[in-house]
Amino acid sequence: MLPPRQDAAYWRYKNCFVQLFFARAKGGKFILRVEDTDRERYQEEALQDLYDTLNWLGTKWDEGPDVGGDYGPMFSLREQSFTESMQDSLLNQDMHIIVSAHPRDLISLEKIRKK
Repeated sequence: MLPPRQDAAYWRYKNCFVQLFFARAKGGKFILRVEDTDRERYQEEALQDLYDTLNWLGTKWDEGPDVGGDYGPMFSLREQSFTESMQDSLLNQDMHIIVSAHPRDLISLEKIRKK
């Protein structure tokens, strides 16, 4: 088998391996998600290049766009659409709370609450 194209970013694959090893070490799943919200630069060929390169490197993901799974959607744009539709639904039902806190602060509050 020939190696995939060489123009893919090194750090992208390095990050995949770090996440894969972390997931395996913790008994978790390695889930491949695709960042596709920048529609001007998105290229379908790049997605296939990603699959080809990761397969060539011997990387196996438990869930992803090509294999499905419980933690979908596997594309950020589809998740964004889902999140927006849920947000609209909650707003329409007057079941929302507007929070202007930074996520880091919310995590800190959650840790305090659990004590």
